[in-house]
Amino acid sequence: MAARVETEWRLRDLAERFRSAQLSRRELIQRAGLLVGGSALASFLATCAPASAATPSKAPAGQPAASEAQPKKGGSLKVAIFGEAPSLDPMFTTATITKNLASQMFEGLLSSDMRLRPQPDLAETYEMSRDGKTATFKLRKGVTFHNGKEMTSADIVASLRRFTTLANRGKAIAARLDDIKARDKSTVVMTFKEPTGRLPLFLASGEGIMMPEEIATKYMKEQLKEFVGTGPFKFVERQPDRFTRLTRFDNYAVQPGEPSGWVGRKTAYLDEILVIPVPEDSVRADGVITGEYHFGELLNPDSYDSLKSNSNVNAHIVKPYFWSAIHFNKKQGMFTDLKMRKAFKLAIDLEPGWRAAWGRPEFLRMQPAMGSPETPWYTEATKGEYNKKDPDQAKALLREAGYKGEPVRWLTTKEYSYNYNFALATKSQLEAAGFKVDLQLVDWATLIQRRAKPELFDVFVTGHDTPNHPVLMPFMNPAWPGWWDTPEKNKLYNDLFAEVDDKKANALVEDMERLVMKEVPYVKIGEYFGLRGARKELTGTVGSPDGE
Repeated sequence: MAARVETEWRLRDLAERFRSAQLSRRELIQRAGLLVGGSALASFLATCAPASAATPSKAPAGQPAASEAQPKKGGSLKVAIFGEAPSLDPMFTTATITKNLASQMFEGLLSSDMRLRPQPDLAETYEMSRDGKTATFKLRKGVTFHNGKEMTSADIVASLRRFTTLANRGKAIAARLDDIKARDKSTVVMTFKEPTGRLPLFLASGEGIMMPEEIATKYMKEQLKEFVGTGPFKFVERQPDRFTRLTRFDNYAVQPGEPSGWVGRKTAYLDEILVIPVPEDSVRADGVITGEYHFGELLNPDSYDSLKSNSNVNAHIVKPYFWSAIHFNKKQGMFTDLKMRKAFKLAIDLEPGWRAAWGRPEFLRMQPAMGSPETPWYTEATKGEYNKKDPDQAKALLREAGYKGEPVRWLTTKEYSYNYNFALATKSQLEAAGFKVDLQLVDWATLIQRRAKPELFDVFVTGHDTPNHPVLMPFMNPAWPGWWDTPEKNKLYNDLFAEVDDKKANALVEDMERLVMKEVPYVKIGEYFGLRGARKELTGTVGSPDGE
């Protein structure tokens, strides 16, 4: 079965490339003959037509730009991603790769627009009460799930209960939740025991997906095995480590309004999307250049010149994207001492290591805030305190802390090459200030396991989604590895979580940035940007606020 499926989509690809004049008829016959033979080859060739007769659209879901011709329905899009998604259920895992895949099949009550503001999606309207204790959602009418069932408030209530039971961010909401009720067939009300003004950010994060009531109830405490949403594409099949196949949902209820990020009009032109795990980044980049894939993500910056110089490819630098930080183990060990954390911070100049990690200035930005200049909550409140190397002061703090040369166990990995390259480039600076550094090179899965055990490490580096509001950052949870759990931080976070007014919330973000400088729970290194490649025949796309 798997071999037949792969042959089918390879034949479709050959036909599309022939129609668009990327292959001659001789090349078409030669390549197709390797996959099928005899009468099967003759039948296949009979279905092929030159571009003047039939030109299938290769545009993904989205509205064409004004300067582009209106795309036609049809075609198969092949997307090369960096690896197999751990799940197709974004409530079960926070992996970005899962969120990206699921976003084609599922939608939320709210989603983010291009300015990273929560906006109605499956909700027609929503309202937060002034005290932040009641959220009311009026649902869009005429929305159907992929199984043909009409969406009602009962489905939304069950999906929200699953979100607050299973998803990491949903559990943060659950701690404040009083009840979720259906007022009528098209109205849902959430009530809270305490103000929860930042609720829209959580619902628009990509984890709060809506599904039929019976499926949400069936998988209330476990990973989804049935993928039935309201999105423009529906799930067909998944061959682990080979591909995930999605097809257009012809009964998709298109949202009114101009497209903006994840909201507004979304038109699915493609017949299908094939999402293919390709672990080697060079293979993904080469595949886009040769036309084997229409789109490749998470490409190495070293591929930028070859992608940019190819006349058939568009190279996209994605910003905002991620930012990275050195996180300290604050539950036990040497870095429970604030003086040790400050000494570490003062011992290093972050920029040389970050440049060594990424190689090209186009892919990095040095600034201390949790937000970027592209986000509404960006602040320069701590700009003057960022990256101030002072080795003499670092040595003095080490003496005051009574440091006796114990090795700093730094967990790192080559699976994300920037992680190891930065650690290697920074090690010598720390040692010059008096630290002894033990770089422990492990695979990413092992790093994740070890960082959960405070007895096994002292520091590690990881990245965080720049488009996420600070209230959504994982390290705000005192149980997250790093264990930032102080009275001042917890109170400030609760105030931020509760605040309904955006301007007042932004002022609290500034206070949180100042607290980071005071308590040094982590040292922000800098931002980094993504690289994606797309074939130029891929047209009619609309970007999202996080560059997807």
